[in-house]
Amino acid sequence: MTALLSFLRKQESKKNIDSRLLIAGMTLCVILFAVSVYICVNLWIIRNLYMDLLAKVKQTINKHSLIEKGDRVLLGISGGPDSVALLHLLFRLKKGLKFSLFLCHLNHGLRKEAGEDARFVKELASSLSLPITLTKRDLSKLKKSSIEEKAREVRYRFFSTVAKKYRVNKIALGHNLDDQAETILLRIIRGTGLLGLGGMRIKRPLKDNPEVQIIRPLLSVSREEILDYLKERKIFFVTDSSNISPVYLRNRIRLELLPLLSEYNPKVKESLAKLGVACQEDFAFIEKTAVSFLPKILKRKEQKLTIKIKEFLKTPPSLQKEILRVAIRFLSKKPLSFSAIESLQSLINREKGRSFLSLPKGLKATRLHKDLIISLYK
Repeated sequence: MTALLSFLRKQESKKNIDSRLLIAGMTLCVILFAVSVYICVNLWIIRNLYMDLLAKVKQTINKHSLIEKGDRVLLGISGGPDSVALLHLLFRLKKGLKFSLFLCHLNHGLRKEAGEDARFVKELASSLSLPITLTKRDLSKLKKSSIEEKAREVRYRFFSTVAKKYRVNKIALGHNLDDQAETILLRIIRGTGLLGLGGMRIKRPLKDNPEVQIIRPLLSVSREEILDYLKERKIFFVTDSSNISPVYLRNRIRLELLPLLSEYNPKVKESLAKLGVACQEDFAFIEKTAVSFLPKILKRKEQKLTIKIKEFLKTPPSLQKEILRVAIRFLSKKPLSFSAIESLQSLINREKGRSFLSLPKGLKATRLHKDLIISLYK
């Protein structure tokens, strides 16, 4: 009897061990299955995010003929998320689209960490075996109110210089959909016309060298999409501390105004971008029509424009501002502001007599009995 009880206890113990082993094995299988699903899902997300963004940018490039076979493309890279994402996307597209890629970086001398940013982009260029030009300009002594505009002027002169060095025909910039929305709001606040409401162009000629095109392949891509892409692919970038400074109006629009407007319309950025496209299309038609009126209205002689007032006043009022803007391009590469064009239009519409108006960009206007004379100050 004692032997039988001992045998039964051993069998029961064996069953318990087998049960525990079975449970442990099943638990391990569940864990391994969950880990496999997690890895597969994340790989799928990464693959699709990468492919979706890459496909989206490629589609934009093809739709607007931003880059074509044999192009030499210069990318302005700050080290921030937008330009770094664009670099990685263009690097992966350049073999298939058959174009050459060059980099440039400008240190404005406005932030302590700017030197580290330059080192970061230099190392990034080296890791991809891409040529890069780095330059420093000290803008720190400028007044806060003029820094943004001055920095932009210096930056585009730098792009033009490097473009000649590498003999490029395209300059790629990392402006995105959020930047477009901010730009349009900024111009509305400061005052603008149809041209300004168009925001940034996805492709336009470089002002001092029309043979070189400025292109913006990310203009239809949101900042959130860019950050997600970088995060999922573990791509490093630098952060510009000045982007959160309330000193700059653009930052206040980004950090305060746009979030407020998003409460009324969660897609407000997309809506502003669509407004920009519509205004660009309308403006292109108006500009073309305005140019067609110039032969009847305008006479050019050296550094002087003569506008026949009687013929000018016969044109539709909706075209008059654009006729003036197009005419002034013969004297100045920099366009006059909306308010300056309005002042010029008011001068023409005054009663007969001699009047004088001082304009920006070194221009002056004199209204005679039958003509309006626009010329450069001597």
